[in-house]
Amino acid sequence: MKFYDPQIYPVGLVLSRTGEEINRYYNGTEGAPIETSETAEERGAIATTYKLKRKTGDYYAVGIVFRRKPTVQTIAHEAFHAAHCIMQYIGEDFIYEGNNESWAYLVGWIAMKCEEFVAREFKKTE
Repeated sequence: MKFYDPQIYPVGLVLSRTGEEINRYYNGTEGAPIETSETAEERGAIATTYKLKRKTGDYYAVGIVFRRKPTVQTIAHEAFHAAHCIMQYIGEDFIYEGNNESWAYLVGWIAMKCEEFVAREFKKTE
C-alpha cells in the first residue's frame, strides 16, 4: 500500500493491491470496511475506487485497489473516478463550457501515481 499527498487538496490518495490492506488503516466514508478483494474478484473487478476515512482522525482519502495489473485504460478510468471523488469533496463542479484545468491536472497526477505504483508493485509478480 502506498499513500500520496496531493498537497493542494485536503484528500489523500491511497493505492493498494488488496482491500484488506486498506482496511487496516481506513474505512469507507460510511464507517464500514471497503469490500474484500475476494468479493471484488468474484464480480470480476480489476480495480475499484473508494472514498475513505482514516480510522484515527478525520482525514479523508480516495483509495484505488488494483487487484490485477491494469491496462492504461483501467488506470485512466480509475484516475477519473478518484479525481471526481476529490473534486466532489472540495465542492468543485465540472464545468461543461470551461477548460476544467483543475480536473485535467488532478486526473493526470493520479494517473501518474497509479502508473508508478503499478510498475513497482506488479514488477514483483511478473
